[in-house]
Amino acid sequence: NHSTLVSLSEQPVPKNASEILGIDMPVADNAVHLTSKLVLDLSQATASEDRFMVTIVNPLGWKRDGELVSLNVSSPVWRVTDSTGADIKCQYIPLQPEGKLSERYRLVFRANVPALGFSNYVLVKMIPEDGIHSSVHIAAWAPMYDQNVAISNEAFKAEFFMGNLVSISNAAERTNLAVEHEILWYSSSPGNQESGQTSGAYIFRPDGPARKLAGHWQSHFIRGPLFSAVHRAYQGQEVDELEVTYVLESGDLPITMLIHVNGIHVSDVTGREFISRFNTEIVTNGKFFTDSNGLNTMERILNHRDTWTLNITDKFSDNYYPVTARASIRCEKGFKSLGIATDRAHGSASLQEGQLETMIHRRITVDDGRGVAEPLNETGWLANLRLRQRIHVGTVSSVENALRFDQLHVNYPMIPIILPSHLLTEVSEALSARRVPESFSGVLQEFPHCVELVSLNTVLETGQILLRLRHIGAKGLDGCFGQPASVNIMRNFRTFEVITAKPVSLNGVASKRPNPTAQEWNYEAASDIGGQQEASGLDRNGVVTLQPGQLQAVLLDVKYSFGA
Repeated sequence: NHSTLVSLSEQPVPKNASEILGIDMPVADNAVHLTSKLVLDLSQATASEDRFMVTIVNPLGWKRDGELVSLNVSSPVWRVTDSTGADIKCQYIPLQPEGKLSERYRLVFRANVPALGFSNYVLVKMIPEDGIHSSVHIAAWAPMYDQNVAISNEAFKAEFFMGNLVSISNAAERTNLAVEHEILWYSSSPGNQESGQTSGAYIFRPDGPARKLAGHWQSHFIRGPLFSAVHRAYQGQEVDELEVTYVLESGDLPITMLIHVNGIHVSDVTGREFISRFNTEIVTNGKFFTDSNGLNTMERILNHRDTWTLNITDKFSDNYYPVTARASIRCEKGFKSLGIATDRAHGSASLQEGQLETMIHRRITVDDGRGVAEPLNETGWLANLRLRQRIHVGTVSSVENALRFDQLHVNYPMIPIILPSHLLTEVSEALSARRVPESFSGVLQEFPHCVELVSLNTVLETGQILLRLRHIGAKGLDGCFGQPASVNIMRNFRTFEVITAKPVSLNGVASKRPNPTAQEWNYEAASDIGGQQEASGLDRNGVVTLQPGQLQAVLLDVKYSFGA
């Protein structure tokens, strides 16, 4: 629900969710609150508990090997093993970079998880007399003063001076880009002589250019075998909490940027609207690029519309565009590009040459008169925002492909689920007896990396399954992102067998004007028929073929086989 997701409902978000979902208010409140937490928290573990089992879930249709999993713990007393007892290298990072005695840590380790499946890992408490286990690395934050600091992995390098990002390098493509990153804010307009329109929930109308923060930043860095980062914490009058962390994991993943904003101050202004802005040397000629619902890449031109003459009434908001997955700027000749893959919808713009900015948080004390009938003035935990973006630098073609791939990884992180300690003994015995798998994949064959499994939902009224697939590529891209991709749905799922499959509209309803060449596929009846491609993308052998950018919904009649 749009109002629930972006807090545009007159009633509180949990109450709105309660009415929409038909569940009790306390349940809805807990659901919204718990799903806002991004990191699993084990800091409440009691001293008597000496083991935890963590199940890592991968919601994507391909395996993910070596990605970092993160959870919070109260102290660095745990080592990590797989379900067979083999040690897994792990690293501890204090959650308080300011050099105080930390009472909480982030524990990170690499997990290998099969496609649409899970893997089990165990946290074992170390015996104090034995000291720190050889597989455990405890890192510490160090302050940054007037010095150059670099963090790097096998593919990317980020350089900082006095805590400020100054360049990003891509070793594989021998690309180095001078880049500055800023957090700025727009002052919300209360209306003026030109127009009484105020900024608000639906309307973005600043009263001038973005302003610099008046306070100061404290910067720290950390390096380790799995995780290196630069952390910046702001201290000033505009906001209670503002932190930016640039992370490079070991391997070849690009920079992950984490932004935390909480408690925007509005006592002295109509409102503050915070943005993240990159300034680069790229000559963009007034252009930048955004996605369209995560699919097509749209060219955006400053002060221009393709199909009508634009009358500029606000040079800032008139050049803002919606971004749901990715945005980028690029050199006309294709040599250099900078792009971001986001974990949520943003407004985005490129107001000057080489710039790329995204809206990250807003708090406004007046209503914009567009239907909500209340200010966008969230407080408490609803205003405590944490967001994540991947930053890519490279050639235009490589950045475009990487952003499409990363938009799925950013939006579908691997999910750690902690097993209650009182069940651990029972499950451990089941693991030893091979009654519970060490890992499990819901598919027999991985999906192509350009195919997103949008949904795999049971239709409650009929017991059928609605499968939606999306090709996240586009024509003209390199590799699989620019080519058709096929997925065999006939016998590819481990827990059920497909009996019949019927192409339907995306909401699961058969089209009022069905394609005359598309017909219901029945494996038993069609086993002797060749796999002629139907216009719907589903052939008679149960293979769905997607063109770049295509979405396909299929309604499945299935027979469950949980023991397979």
